[in-house]
Amino acid sequence: MNKFKLLAIASVLLLSQACEKETTEPDPTPTENVTGRVVGCDYWPYNTGSEITFQQVSDSSEYTITCGNETTLDGYKWIEATSTLSATAVGYYRCDGDYGYLRQQNPQDNSYFTIRHLKIDGAANDTWTDIVSLNGNPVHYEHTISEINGSYEIHGVTYNDVMRIDVVGYSDFQGTLFPFSAYEEYISKTAGLIWSTVPGASIKIVSHNF
Repeated sequence: MNKFKLLAIASVLLLSQACEKETTEPDPTPTENVTGRVVGCDYWPYNTGSEITFQQVSDSSEYTITCGNETTLDGYKWIEATSTLSATAVGYYRCDGDYGYLRQQNPQDNSYFTIRHLKIDGAANDTWTDIVSLNGNPVHYEHTISEINGSYEIHGVTYNDVMRIDVVGYSDFQGTLFPFSAYEEYISKTAGLIWSTVPGASIKIVSHNF
């Protein structure tokens, strides 16, 4: 499994109104408030020392993501994440009170891009879109909150206060968008990502330690 599938599961947010679509590049110009907040948000609880084990649905194999030290990249503070499948950092987490972000590496050209995986205080039908560059080509990820306060049982554990986010990926060819991927992410208020249905890389949480 490559690094893109490992943490992107996306492939893992500024102020949009309920039911209003927002299209923007993530990570605006840093401000004191943004750079001063890293982790500890509802639905995005990742912090130094956090460990999350996932099972790959396709073959039942497991891997563990460990959150390490805080680092500063492009003027923002992040928590570095590594995996038992990789000896190097495979992603970075942060939140700013509005969104939970995941910065990840494209293994094809080693560039980094950022996705806003959730709107922390979002309501049903809230929508936002991130535009990132992959291999020099613009890719649009459209997120829609389709459920809040859901309850799901995974591996015998019931997770409450779960937000379901439907994601559609679009390639951009000369301004015309073509959908190439659709999946759901289920994010628990206390455990973060618990289930992702990315085609070919679907995962479910096994355990977590925050």
